[in-house]
Amino acid sequence: MSGQKRRYNVRFPARRIKKIMQKDAEVGRMAMAVPVIISRALEIFLKSLLTKTCVITESKLSAVVSVAHMKQCIESEKLFHFLKDLVAQTTPTSQKDNRSMRTNSMKFLLKNHLKWRKWLREVASTHLTTTRVPACYAVTCMRR
Repeated sequence: MSGQKRRYNVRFPARRIKKIMQKDAEVGRMAMAVPVIISRALEIFLKSLLTKTCVITESKLSAVVSVAHMKQCIESEKLFHFLKDLVAQTTPTSQKDNRSMRTNSMKFLLKNHLKWRKWLREVASTHLTTTRVPACYAVTCMRR
């Protein structure tokens, strides 16, 4: 067992993260666990950003997350203030009624929301993460 490499279950490829990190001249060699840890940290960060953005999206009674919602989230949350420079470069696009922009999968989720709520509660009681349901829908169901 000591001669085998250990495989980690990560959502972002560790090899790509390692290549991105090594583009910096100051970064030399690194342990095998570093890209895995960075991948997990990135996953947690994105989950937090998307969850808070979805709360803003729902407060605006919209079904689609837009750039404007993400911009508002970054400007309102102190945790994401380091992204303000990136957000300042984006121009808010004029948006019409977002409800007409729903995809077929979102329509399906909204029609069968009771089934998804039941499934989500079962998953949430056994696991900590919900990956198969859109983030906005997961936030809605967890509050009820």
